[in-house]
Amino acid sequence: MNDIRAAAEALLQTAQIHQQNFETVTTELQNIKQRQIESDQRFEIMLAEFRQLKIESDIRFNGLQTEIRRALDRLLNQQNGET
Repeated sequence: MNDIRAAAEALLQTAQIHQQNFETVTTELQNIKQRQIESDQRFEIMLAEFRQLKIESDIRFNGLQTEIRRALDRLLNQQNGET
C-alpha cells in the first residue's frame, strides 16, 4: 500500500510539474504572439511611410523632369533663333 501511495504521489508531482511547464510555455507563447503583432503593426506603419515617400519622390522627380524639359526647350529655341 505504501508503494502505491508513493507511486501516486510521484505521479501527482510529475503532473504538477508538467502543468507548471505547460503554463509557462503558454505564457511565453502569448508574449511572443503579442510581440509579433506589435512588430507587424510597426512594419505596416513603416511600409505606409515608405509608400508615401515614394509617392512624394515620384512627384518631385516628375517636376524636375518637367523643369529640365522646359529649360532644354528654351535653350534649343534660343539656338534655333540665332541661326
